[in-house]
Amino acid sequence: MSSFRFFVWDPWLLVLQMVCLQCLHYVTLAILVALLSRAIGADVSLNLVFSHNALDIWQLVPAFMFNALVSAVLLWVVVGRAKQCLDFACTVFFFHLVATWAYTGEFPSRLSWWLMHAACVTVTALAGEYICMHADLSSIELKEPKATPRKAPTRPSMPTL
Repeated sequence: MSSFRFFVWDPWLLVLQMVCLQCLHYVTLAILVALLSRAIGADVSLNLVFSHNALDIWQLVPAFMFNALVSAVLLWVVVGRAKQCLDFACTVFFFHLVATWAYTGEFPSRLSWWLMHAACVTVTALAGEYICMHADLSSIELKEPKATPRKAPTRPSMPTL
């Protein structure tokens, strides 16, 4: 491997990172959708998160897009590697597709739902990669040790006879 990092494939770490990201994704999405639905006067419901037929999908775009940006920051916090941002972003939204399908009992067929989620995946992956790369490329500050007075080297004295 030509990387400067030592990398060991750890499936448990990947699974835990994915579970953590998925949970954080839904927590932030639920909060944002609840705030937005209160602002537009709609009832707060799980349908707003998991249904592809809820309200007019374009009313939820601000919450989903802002959540995509929050998810990008979460990618940096949880994963921290630009190489894995696209994988994790696609996996989060794939599981959201499966959850939506399971919740509604039908495969999402609205073009607006697909366009919104494609934009969210793109924003999450690109912003996450940018944040991770920016963090990786930031300068590393080296702290110099406090200067200690140096003693002049002493020569061993010659033994006297």
